[in-house]
Amino acid sequence: MIRPAACHAYDRVLTVFIAERDGASVPAAAFEHLEACDACATRLRELALTSMRLRRLAAFPVTEPSADALTRLRERVDRSRASAAALAWRWRVTLAGMATGTFVVAAIVAPLALHLPLGSARAEPTGYSPHEVDLQDRRVEESYLLAARSGTLAPLAAPATANSGAMFWRSPDRVSPVRKEVPSGSTGPAQTAD
Repeated sequence: MIRPAACHAYDRVLTVFIAERDGASVPAAAFEHLEACDACATRLRELALTSMRLRRLAAFPVTEPSADALTRLRERVDRSRASAAALAWRWRVTLAGMATGTFVVAAIVAPLALHLPLGSARAEPTGYSPHEVDLQDRRVEESYLLAARSGTLAPLAAPATANSGAMFWRSPDRVSPVRKEVPSGSTGPAQTAD
């Protein structure tokens, strides 16, 4: 706030008045100015409060800190900084782990989801082009759904692969488990022969 020149003229006089509490040294024009100017009256109040607080502060006894006070303060600041740094690193490591996991999953899933060719255009893992794989998937799914609706599910044949006769064995003794398909109408309790 910009104060007029008249306010600046009484600054020193009013500061001396607050410090010494001697009204005799203050001209009557300064008191008249205080009555007319709210900014100077507010400033005088603030100066009086500050002066009073400083006098109260001076009344407290001055004590010297103990010999190890500075050492304890430094240790406390160092602990605080170390804990803040550990917290920051904990978040960084957590975020880096999540980002790395996301990138690894994307690197594994992206070629499968996008049907990226592995060398030539027909070099899919199945030996078929992506379009042929999609058509074959649709045909198998439609025939399965039709058989499930009609109740004529047949036992599954060995999976068709690019090289005939090749099969992945899931057990070490090369015995494939027997699969039994249950028609959709037999979901109730088991029937017993009477």
